[in-house]
Amino acid sequence: LWIDADDSIYCFVFGERLARYKTDGSQFQELHQFVPGTDGSNGIVGVTEIPGNKIFGVMKFGGVNNGGTLYSINSNGTGFAVHHHFENATGLEPESMLVYYDGKLFGTTTSGGANGLGVLYAIDADGTNYRVLMHFETSFATGNPSGNIQISADGRIFGCYPQHHLDNSFIANRLWKVDTSGANLENFFSVDQRQNGQYNLDILLSNDTIFLATQEMGRHEGG
Repeated sequence: LWIDADDSIYCFVFGERLARYKTDGSQFQELHQFVPGTDGSNGIVGVTEIPGNKIFGVMKFGGVNNGGTLYSINSNGTGFAVHHHFENATGLEPESMLVYYDGKLFGTTTSGGANGLGVLYAIDADGTNYRVLMHFETSFATGNPSGNIQISADGRIFGCYPQHHLDNSFIANRLWKVDTSGANLENFFSVDQRQNGQYNLDILLSNDTIFLATQEMGRHEGG
């Protein structure tokens, strides 16, 4: 969900229709019906508002390459446009909600790119100049990104890995951080998945604290 300054909630209905309504549940309005082959499909990721009452979002699948799309729409439902069709070489299947920082929008994909493990990308606030900032690589306890990203005030991007135990230790890095330029990737927060859970979901960055949840394992096998 995204809640704007006018107390409007933006959400997806059945993953294919972008809608909004007030936080008291009134004034429901459908903004756009997505056509999978051209607009994209599966809007589970959500949307982001930028200055000028413009909404940006990604669809995880669909589009001309069936690898997802990046689009924008005015908050009143007009002006819908697809700005990027994701493709294998530069990233497929975006899973992170776009984050607006320093006049640009940042996101990640979960697959595609030079190593097939997804990319970190940026696009200008007018929807142009899509570029890959970093191709994720495989190594012990790392791999492709999962869930959303967050950006700290000093310009570091934070994200998480889903699950990677490439030997019998079950010790895996949970989190990664990198500059907004795509340089200086650091993997950190290495924990035992059996005790602390595996399959990371979204993260929340609040001041100097990171909150995250896992879906499986842990002491009670429930994440």
